[in-house]
Amino acid sequence: MACVWVLLASRTSDERLCGKPGDPCCPEHQREMDKVKQADKDWDGILAPPEAACDGPKKNTKNMRWM
Repeated sequence: MACVWVLLASRTSDERLCGKPGDPCCPEHQREMDKVKQADKDWDGILAPPEAACDGPKKNTKNMRWM
């Protein structure tokens, strides 16, 4: 099969797809897809609800004095 990566429009070429050997993408474009998937996973952690970050041990602040 050929790489199905869609190319940006070009004034000098009518090519629409990469066309290099690969299924579904050639090795170069597969690396790009892997980076995009990893970035998406990274955002899942960044956008986690605040409760997920605050699940640690809770301090008893009732008797604390503030200066």
